[in-house]
Amino acid sequence: MNKEIIIYTGSTCGACKQMKDLLDKKEIKYTEKEIDKHQEEWNKIVQLTGLGSFPTLNIGNNFYLPGRDFQNPQQFVEWLKTADLNAEDYPLDMKIFEAFKTLTYSMNTALTRVFQQLEQNKK
Repeated sequence: MNKEIIIYTGSTCGACKQMKDLLDKKEIKYTEKEIDKHQEEWNKIVQLTGLGSFPTLNIGNNFYLPGRDFQNPQQFVEWLKTADLNAEDYPLDMKIFEAFKTLTYSMNTALTRVFQQLEQNKK
């Protein structure tokens, strides 16, 4: 794997610790950036992706977020083992597609919550 893995973490984030522990266990090298120390960089990522979820991973300027791109650290690491990380970075149209995925994910999550609330109110 030639591309650097950067993991953005929160200092008290349990999911971040799980991700780092699993990456360490699988001997996958990464660079950690705590958002408290890299706030300006983190703000740009949140603006680009539309989500501020931890742990966010950056591989070759492609961002992977929990909930949107993977459900748990194990799923991400399994994907990572088979991913072609030596491929070229995605063009602009693919980055736009990533933004669309985030929008779709956010809408689905919001609608699910609305329907759950409506069901609870019926009772």
